[in-house]
Amino acid sequence: LNIPLIATADAHYLKEQVNTHPILLGIQSGGRIWSFDDNCFHLMTGEEMFNLMKLNHPLLDDKTIIKAVENTVKIAEKCDVEVKRNHHVIPSPYPKLKTEEEEYNHLVKLCEHGWEKKNLQGKRGKPEYQERLQRELKSIRELKFVRYFLVVHDLYNNCVIPKGIMHGPGRGSSAGSLVCCLLNITDPDPIEHGLIFERFIAPNRVTEPDIDMDFEDSRRQEIKDYLIEKYGANCVANIGTYGTLKGKAVLRDVSRVLKVPIADVEKVTPFIIQRSGGDARASNTIEDTFAEFDEAKRFDRKHPEVLPHCRALEGRIRQKGIHAAGVLIAPFNLTDAMPLEVRGGAITAAIDGNEADELGFLKLDCLGLKTLSVIREAIDEIGITRDELANLDYNDPRVLQKFAEGDTTGVFQFSSVGMADTLKEMPIDSFEDLVSMNALYRPGGMRSGICRDFIERKKGAKVEKVDPFYDKITENTYGLIVYQEQVMRIFADMARYPAIEVDAMRKKVAKAHGVEEMEEQRETFLQGCVGNSVDKKIADEIFTKILHFGSYGFNRSHAVVYSQIAYWTQWLKVYYPLEFYVASLNCERDEAAVRELLGKAEREGYKILLPCAHRSRV
Repeated sequence: LNIPLIATADAHYLKEQVNTHPILLGIQSGGRIWSFDDNCFHLMTGEEMFNLMKLNHPLLDDKTIIKAVENTVKIAEKCDVEVKRNHHVIPSPYPKLKTEEEEYNHLVKLCEHGWEKKNLQGKRGKPEYQERLQRELKSIRELKFVRYFLVVHDLYNNCVIPKGIMHGPGRGSSAGSLVCCLLNITDPDPIEHGLIFERFIAPNRVTEPDIDMDFEDSRRQEIKDYLIEKYGANCVANIGTYGTLKGKAVLRDVSRVLKVPIADVEKVTPFIIQRSGGDARASNTIEDTFAEFDEAKRFDRKHPEVLPHCRALEGRIRQKGIHAAGVLIAPFNLTDAMPLEVRGGAITAAIDGNEADELGFLKLDCLGLKTLSVIREAIDEIGITRDELANLDYNDPRVLQKFAEGDTTGVFQFSSVGMADTLKEMPIDSFEDLVSMNALYRPGGMRSGICRDFIERKKGAKVEKVDPFYDKITENTYGLIVYQEQVMRIFADMARYPAIEVDAMRKKVAKAHGVEEMEEQRETFLQGCVGNSVDKKIADEIFTKILHFGSYGFNRSHAVVYSQIAYWTQWLKVYYPLEFYVASLNCERDEAAVRELLGKAEREGYKILLPCAHRSRV
């Protein structure tokens, strides 16, 4: 065959990682200590490869081995693969639409049909609604996201709604889109609720939009089955995930393999801070912790073998899994573009969500929400529809009074004891108050003191006037910056930042180290405000408030839609308590939560019967 000889070896790590690799294997195998001769498992140099070949193949002369090594290098030099990124690999839900123009015209037509929704009736002719719709459609078209919206519209209007699958009013920033509302993807009127489209799709967005979708958890498989039927079994797969070794975990895992006493380890782990979303505290690495804290330094002196391995392994992949909600869809067989494997009995892409975004593949997040199963069972028993629930009066005094009393057992996102106590302190007289509390009663909001300030101002504490722009933007939050959308409006309206930069500023504020990055923007912000007739000193004070905001700021769009779900559950509890408690108990699996629901039902006068073959309808 005249095929040239090449020299290769099984490479698992770099040479300097030779002592750490057995530790990694020990972590993956439950603490077993691995030991083996390392004569060929690292990435070798040409000289090492020559010596290995000479040792293992004594019949080959030196000239042949040198040529084999050179051939390997030639192959490596010929490897030049350029992976196309962000080129919108999306299947068409409507194959009859042959061109981008036809797809766009169909999207416009679908939006026109959406004006029949009850909460949008009578608004079609209003200039602000038409202007908003045209602006959104223009952005969607220019960014080439039309097909994405058609895919999601098809899923809702040809699967979810016809099959009666309970779905939420929206999730995340997609609730800020009028197009999503018109397409029956989300419920709330974004203009009525002061939601911003650019929080959902920034003018310079490259990756596909990210419309997170909530469905009753017991019927998520039906949605995936529809996607498989629609686009083909070879074109649909779960999205993979990869868990990495992080701060506390890597210290514990390495110590376990090296047989370090757990008591010594737990003296150090409290000093390792792993940042979560919205937390502006510094994110401590293992290196930071051992350099800064005395307890960690004492640990290092006692167990010097641990830190080098932790340093080498921090951030490495520990395990692989399946994304809880993500589904990948392509217009061709996925095996033509990526490896697939079976994880947990399901076909799964061997790439994660971020990689899918970078490659331009369609990623749908279909999340299962237990509360929606509760609502579905309750309204089926009562005999009302989801549309009736979606179009409730959201300022019903009876429902709001229950929130004000802290009577929130079983109420979505408002059921904790701490939240109930906080609600009792604050006058609740509108749905807007629920949205505010949903955003503020979170670790950042409580730690920063902004939640307490909000309650005091709601109860009558004086709200100082600051500036006409600022006062209007914070009018509904008593002069406090509560939502990310307010920050975006401050940059756009007060400081006159271009639309393409506004969302970038919002992201910087939310970063863990956003304060340092944002300080670089202070002068630009002040110049923009002064040019807009805002006093420089006041502008400087507002900018400082924005920096503080990073520790607690929340997405208003998400607060609105999740407060709607909370309102639905409270409304059912007020007007149909029996059906609500039965549905909640049927869907609840947590023993403590079941006891709490039973106790609440009994206090309201309901008799709890033991399971019975005649009465339990099982």
